[in-house]
Order: sequence, then C-alpha cells, then structure tokens
Amino acid sequence: MIKLDPTKIYYLSHPCTSVGTMAENKWHEQECVDAILLSQEDYVCRDHPGDNKIKLVRPLAVIPEYLPEDEAMARCMSLLAACDAIIMCGDWEKSKGCKSELGQAKNWGLEVLYYEQVVK
Repeated sequence: MIKLDPTKIYYLSHPCTSVGTMAENKWHEQECVDAILLSQEDYVCRDHPGDNKIKLVRPLAVIPEYLPEDEAMARCMSLLAACDAIIMCGDWEKSKGCKSELGQAKNWGLEVLYYEQVVK
C-alpha cells in the first residue's frame, strides 16, 4: 500500500484504450481510486470528494472521450505538469500513453509511485 502526502497533488496514470475498452478502464480506474483513498488516513468519503485531504488528478475522469489521441495526451501532459507526483496503476506497462506520462514525470523530477491492486 502507498502512503500519500496531503500537501502534494498526485496524477493517476491508467490506460485509456490500449488495454481493454474505455468503459472497462474507467471502471478499473475508479476501483483504483477507491482503494487508494480508502487506505489513506485522511480519506473522508467518496460522496464528498472536496472534503478529502488527498488530491488526485484523474485524466480518465476529466478528459472528454471524443478527443483525438494526440490532443488527449497533450491535455494529460498539461495536467501532469501541475502535479508533484505520478501514480502508475492498472496495466500501465502495456500503455503507450502511460509510458509517455511516466517518462515525462521522470524528466520533470516528479515522485513516481506504483500502485498494485490486490485482487481477492
């Protein structure tokens, strides 16, 4: 389990379409978010995300699905630039976009965390 710092902003990198469908990836990304937040001391409630102390930037939740891939990735990189750290989750190793985000995060000197979801 990873411990997140409430003074930092975290970018959640998760495949979009390279592994599975958009719908499947959005569902799995939400599962990752729920598990990560539930494991944190300062987690409040999914129904009141503004009250949470942990700040997660979630491109799959905010970037429109209809955008061409290059424009979507440009927006992802803009979001990443505003963050202190990146969390790699899902099958990120199989995603060209996730690997690009990881490379850029390393270039910018961002903290890199890897989230492995435990399947029961």
